[in-house]
Amino acid sequence: MTAHEDGCGVVNDIDPTTPNPARIYDYLLGGKDNFPADRHAAEELLNVVPQARQGARQNRAFLQRAVRADLRQPEAILDHPQVRGVLDFTQPVAMLLIAVLHFIRDAEHPVGIVTTLREAMAPGSFLVLSHATADFHPDVAAKVTAIYQQASAPLVLRTRAQIERFFDGFDLVEPGLVQPAAWRPHDARPGMPAAGGFYSGVGRRPSAEPTPSTTRR
Repeated sequence: MTAHEDGCGVVNDIDPTTPNPARIYDYLLGGKDNFPADRHAAEELLNVVPQARQGARQNRAFLQRAVRADLRQPEAILDHPQVRGVLDFTQPVAMLLIAVLHFIRDAEHPVGIVTTLREAMAPGSFLVLSHATADFHPDVAAKVTAIYQQASAPLVLRTRAQIERFFDGFDLVEPGLVQPAAWRPHDARPGMPAAGGFYSGVGRRPSAEPTPSTTRR
């Protein structure tokens, strides 16, 4: 696999000459995020398995049907028989809320949603969360939120303190609540700028309920 630099000077480990399963799948679904090598491999696959495109689309439709449970209804998610059939909530689990809570309005009680989900999680469980913020680029925040006002869900940018509230009842693991690029990077290079649009963190539910002074580290 080769590495090259994009226009921003960021090194990307992408080899467009080697077919990638995710990009082949994207092509089968009619997407645009693929390269000639991926399209060639996909066409070879279709020559062998003509129904591959139909299978990919049926699989994507299944995914859409399977995840219809609305995050704004945490009790319905937790009580769903298919969820209970897969997850044993007496054992530690990991809950990933990646780039989703900023689509929940304050009136829809996002902190209460996370609290309900947390209370169903056994000690030792993890919350993995990222959330959009205007802290780093307040000058463009209004423009960004205006764009999302046209979408099916508005974008609610929150401050670091507001986002930190989602980790109540969890111990933040190192390095704490930081920008995504700063959370345990594999290829940290001095001076590399972060995008500055998100906070991210991982919290662990302790074995005993913490006191308010030890909720976070």
